[in-house]
Amino acid sequence: ANLNVSESSGALIERVEPNSAADKAGLKAGDIVLAVNKSPVAGASDLRNRIGLMPVGTAVDIGIQDAVEGHRRGASQRQAGHNTH
Repeated sequence: ANLNVSESSGALIERVEPNSAADKAGLKAGDIVLAVNKSPVAGASDLRNRIGLMPVGTAVDIGIQDAVEGHRRGASQRQAGHNTH
C-alpha cells in the first residue's frame, strides 16, 4: 500500500496492491490507519517503520477510519515477507 500522512494523526492509504497483506486485511484506498497494535500512528513514516521492523509473519491489529463511511473499524493482518528488490 502507498501511504501518505493525513491532515491529522494517522496514515492515509492511497493505494492497495491486489492480493497484498493490506488487501487481505480489507484495507482500502482512502482508509486512514490510526493505530497499530492499539498504539497511535503519528504518520506515514511512523507506520512504515513500525510495520517494517516487525518480524515476518507477525500478527498486526490495525485501527482504521473507514474511507467511505468515516467510522472507525479494526482490521487484523499477518505481515507478509518483504520484497528486497
